[in-house]
Amino acid sequence: MHHIDVSIEKDIFEANNRLAAKNHDTLAAAGIRAFDLLGAIGSGKTSLVNCWCLC
Repeated sequence: MHHIDVSIEKDIFEANNRLAAKNHDTLAAAGIRAFDLLGAIGSGKTSLVNCWCLC
């Protein structure tokens, strides 16, 4: 089995981070709070959102 080291010179998330910052600023200016929910299938993400909407 071969082992190869790869050096990355550029932040591969740079474009994503710029877009995320722009989205954050746009939403914040409109008084909107956004959440990013991550979880496995069946972990209750939709149920959690439904509870928030019904409160």
